[in-house]
Amino acid sequence: IKVGVGYGGTVGRVSATQAAAGIEEMSAAGLVKLERELYEPFAEWLRSSLADQDLAFAEARITATPKGYKHGGGKWSRPNVTAVQVFRYDWLPEITVEVSSYEIKRAVDATKLENVYEAAAHGRWAHRASLVVEHTGDGEAVPGPIFDEVRRFRLGLYAMRRRPEGGFDVREMIKPPLTHESQPEDVNELLGYFLGEDPMRRQSYRRAIGQ
Repeated sequence: IKVGVGYGGTVGRVSATQAAAGIEEMSAAGLVKLERELYEPFAEWLRSSLADQDLAFAEARITATPKGYKHGGGKWSRPNVTAVQVFRYDWLPEITVEVSSYEIKRAVDATKLENVYEAAAHGRWAHRASLVVEHTGDGEAVPGPIFDEVRRFRLGLYAMRRRPEGGFDVREMIKPPLTHESQPEDVNELLGYFLGEDPMRRQSYRRAIGQ
């Protein structure tokens, strides 16, 4: 649909030709057609970043609800990508578990304020919550109002752009700060989903937290 004319606001139907032209324009710019096409490239970038750190446990996985499946906890119930890290220190008795969530959006959706609120909602499960947007490389990755809201909700912000030779470059625009909304029972619920039924992953995590 498109915005129409008339008092109070109206909408009209976009012709198939116009819609097809929009898709062709997106493809020409190297942008993805489906949001889920961005999940694995971003998760792979995260895994590479985590591999450079000396951690007791570090893993990044796609946690978006698969297409065609009912959302487990309602709307905005699961981040698109989740990373879990376990920190242990030589001279400190504490073991720190840190969960990071990433809500990923296509460039065509990058101007929607709703994206910020969706990413912020994941602060219920995550210690650090971030918004990730696809970027063409021209101009700003997100408009000023989005940038301001990201800061107001204390979120991280990342931009990912397709390279001409293939693959994606990821840039950290705002480092995700620690949130204060996450509750232990909610974090535990997400960890259970994240670890899944893989016995090796579960064993590796339990070993990292000393169980």
